[in-house]
Amino acid sequence: MIDNNWHDSTDESEFEDETSDDFDPWEEDFTPLPTRESTGGTGRLGARQAIESDGLFVVRFSQIETKRVEYLLPGLIPKEQTTILIGEEGVGKGLYCSYLIAQLTSGDEPKNILLISSEDHPESVIKSRLQVAGAADSLVFLTVKDPETLTGVPTFPKDLPTVEKFIQKLAIDVVVIDPWLSVVSGNIQIKDTQQARAALDPLNALARNTGVSIILVTHTNRQVGTSTRNMYGATVALRQASRFCLMAVADPNESDILYVGVEKSNLSEKSPAVKFRKVSIDGTAKLEVTDESLNITINQVLETFNQVSDGRVTDKWEALIILASSQDWFVSRPDIVDLYVEDGSTAEAADKAINRWKRCDPPRLFSTPIRGQYSINRNLHPEHPINSSSELWDDAS
Repeated sequence: MIDNNWHDSTDESEFEDETSDDFDPWEEDFTPLPTRESTGGTGRLGARQAIESDGLFVVRFSQIETKRVEYLLPGLIPKEQTTILIGEEGVGKGLYCSYLIAQLTSGDEPKNILLISSEDHPESVIKSRLQVAGAADSLVFLTVKDPETLTGVPTFPKDLPTVEKFIQKLAIDVVVIDPWLSVVSGNIQIKDTQQARAALDPLNALARNTGVSIILVTHTNRQVGTSTRNMYGATVALRQASRFCLMAVADPNESDILYVGVEKSNLSEKSPAVKFRKVSIDGTAKLEVTDESLNITINQVLETFNQVSDGRVTDKWEALIILASSQDWFVSRPDIVDLYVEDGSTAEAADKAINRWKRCDPPRLFSTPIRGQYSINRNLHPEHPINSSSELWDDAS
């Protein structure tokens, strides 16, 4: 039974059969929402009946059309959604963006791209990369504060209405922001999840209201481990607020290899990662898809690399395992420092390694009640027998 107490002007006696298909006590009060045609090619599709009160609307689900998720590229860049592209600093995220733009601006249905970039030089870097990648640069628009120096980027949410006007006027299909943090207002504390969402939610709304796809580029943090969700820099709100995330992972053994794949998808199954090779054309780098076909996700790629090493050439974990196996799986800080110093490194590097191993997911080291002594997480080494006389302690102990 629909509550009509807030519509005192409605006479319920009018409705003889409340169970009939035609029964609609709010029929006279509905407000038609704008159609795509009435908003200049943007906005919601179709005219829906809705009830308004104090700036809020109630819409029946029977008035909401069913829509399949569509992608601008097969399995990549969902329409009307925000996509996160994350990777370590300098891994090649900018090259991948150039690759995507080249794919999107070519073909039978080329797309218009709005680029917001604060890190790379527009003339010597961005323009060159777009050209060697094969992008139609006449379909790519750069948003700046100063058109002479090509510097300055908008700040969100303050400049969001202006950017929305550009989107409508230029019939933009995709907005690329590299990096995302460059457009976040200075008074927003990104480490605070609620404030981070306040910065992300308007972009999600922009994507839905205008029909554009938005790509936000960001860096990973320095945490080591196989859990990709722990690698999101700045805030966990990035991953929480996005329905679709791409991750770029460098091959620790081959500097010219980059893997990119779907790290998170609430929209469909994750597609396999793609292996790229970095090549140089007249001094400008670009990405080329290799012939190797992968049947694993980007999460599995990262897990494979981390099973061997954390990607640091100075890492002494394997040497520590050999030592710990002879010490009932306990090691001390001096043990770890000796391993690093003997190899020409420093005690500081050893301390960084200890912190790194404790923060892994799952952790490699556990603190014990004895200061400076650690227990190895032997679940990571099932090939060695477990001595039940030794216990594991959590860092919180």
